[in-house]
Amino acid sequence: MIAGLLLAVFVAQAPLGQQLVPVEILYEEAMAAMEAGEWAEAVARLETILSDEPSHVPTRFNLAVCLSELGQADRAVEEYRRVLDQDGTLFEARMNVAILYEEVSRIEEAVDQLAAAALLRPDDPVPVFYRAQLLDQSGRAAEAERAYRQLLALDPQSAEARRRFGFFLLDEGRGAESYDILLEAERLGTQAPAVAVALGDHEFGQDLLDEARAHYEWALELNPDDADIRLRLGFVLHDMGDFPGAIALLRDLPDGRGALAEAYLETDDCKNAAGVYEELIVDEPDNERYLFELGRCYLSLRRFGQAVPALERSLRLNPERAAGWGALAMVYYRQEDWARAVEVLAKDVELRPDYAPSHYALATSYDRMKNYALALVHYNKFLEFDDGSDDVRTFQVEQRIKALQ
Repeated sequence: MIAGLLLAVFVAQAPLGQQLVPVEILYEEAMAAMEAGEWAEAVARLETILSDEPSHVPTRFNLAVCLSELGQADRAVEEYRRVLDQDGTLFEARMNVAILYEEVSRIEEAVDQLAAAALLRPDDPVPVFYRAQLLDQSGRAAEAERAYRQLLALDPQSAEARRRFGFFLLDEGRGAESYDILLEAERLGTQAPAVAVALGDHEFGQDLLDEARAHYEWALELNPDDADIRLRLGFVLHDMGDFPGAIALLRDLPDGRGALAEAYLETDDCKNAAGVYEELIVDEPDNERYLFELGRCYLSLRRFGQAVPALERSLRLNPERAAGWGALAMVYYRQEDWARAVEVLAKDVELRPDYAPSHYALATSYDRMKNYALALVHYNKFLEFDDGSDDVRTFQVEQRIKALQ
């Protein structure tokens, strides 16, 4: 629906024929009935008047208004058409019949009547506003855009015109243009959460995280119970590194569980992260990344019996993930199962031959197995790729190499 009826009421300015007293009394009674919302009573009196004065335009116009209020759209349209046949310059009649045409899905006729109304009042934005909406809703994009641009020219301070045009452009896939128009709507004072969300979405897509955060926070202030806005803001906070803030927003939102689990990991809360990944895997049992992260959580929690199957499932789905082999190797390493650790670490260093920590784990595993020759090889590999971030470990390896030599 583009709007309610205008409900303009004509008051007769000229005598209604020669039967002055009874007809004028009927007209006054009809006007009083309309004012009281007694539409059927008004119709009866207006029809009586028209039986004597069928060409009296104000009476027929008001009859059409009453019929509209009674839900008799087809009859109301017929009466408005008769009014316009007598006087095609009546702006209110064209607007009202256009709205009725829209109600009964006669869109082409509604658009035509709005165009005619706009010609009657070329400086009035209202018929252009309604016409742009109808053209938009009926998929006539080129005509709708022209109507929206005409509307902006007629009413340059209208936030609502810019809001609607902005969303029209967004629906057309013209995000950058939509963003500029919606920013103008915001500047003009629109208080619609949907505008703030649309602006935030564009900014988030452009990696303008501070701006997106501000718009999502504004949208949430306008509509604090909207879970979708909370979800968007949670994603932004996650990407900004505000993990506690992201957790607070996402912890009870099913669609945000992936980002929530990552936020828990970033805050070293492996217990809660594991719980979320367990939920995610119920829905996506073959999601390799979720299985990998769950396995890592179990490893950190020293729940080795659960870590092994999770990591093994992950590696069956993606055997090229070197970190998966590394995590599985660490399970065996921490259990001091050196033979299994060596077996898995061999695959790890095959996939990332310059990763110093894996060479260290492999060297120490061989060392524990008393295979000193291979331990020496991988201690030296560790030093070759070591970035020097752990001086104590580097010193220990250098000393161990000297002892083995």
